[in-house]
Amino acid sequence: MTLDEQLEKLVLESTAKTGKSLQLLSDICKEQYERGSLDFSIATVGRLSEEVGGPKSSAIRNKTPSGDKYKTLLKAWQNEYKKKPRPRTTRKKDQWVEDIQDHQTRWLTLDLINENRKLTAENLKYKEVKVLQIDMRKPPLTTGKAIAAREEKKANIEFTASELKSLSHAISEQCFEAFGLSKDSRGRVEQDGQEMFKVGFVSAIEKILDVYAVERESI
Repeated sequence: MTLDEQLEKLVLESTAKTGKSLQLLSDICKEQYERGSLDFSIATVGRLSEEVGGPKSSAIRNKTPSGDKYKTLLKAWQNEYKKKPRPRTTRKKDQWVEDIQDHQTRWLTLDLINENRKLTAENLKYKEVKVLQIDMRKPPLTTGKAIAAREEKKANIEFTASELKSLSHAISEQCFEAFGLSKDSRGRVEQDGQEMFKVGFVSAIEKILDVYAVERESI
């Protein structure tokens, strides 16, 4: 069983509070290993844990369900590296975190780095999923019967009063001022110089409103 598997097993068997403390103790052991120390004793880990608000050495030594789980975790770390050589102290890309003097800030930074790694791993998984391109466009209507059907459908289109009111508001001066929009002579809508709606947007709505004799606000 790996250390991560051991931690996961202990957390699943614990309360939420004990599980959080187990995760903290595991992070402390990881930091010990990364800085080149194989000291996973109750005294050392308990002292480092107490500095960041985690279980004290006495809490780890206690013969309680939570204390037994803490000791099991530390024992797993001790057994894992008992016969292994000390890790090389080459500086890793995240080694700068070790230079943070405030313990609380250091642990928070390590937690953010771990979360970022998890998100990066998830993104890589999604990239491996092949995206199927499905063309949902309908074929063009070219037959006389199809064209007639389309024209009949266009002729029968009706707008409700609320729909026409919404279209009128979309190109109203009030709406443009509220969202910092402007239009040019070709009916294009822009915001801070960036095109929001293409050429003909305003004029197309104006034509619809003219057909239905809807009074528009000036713009």
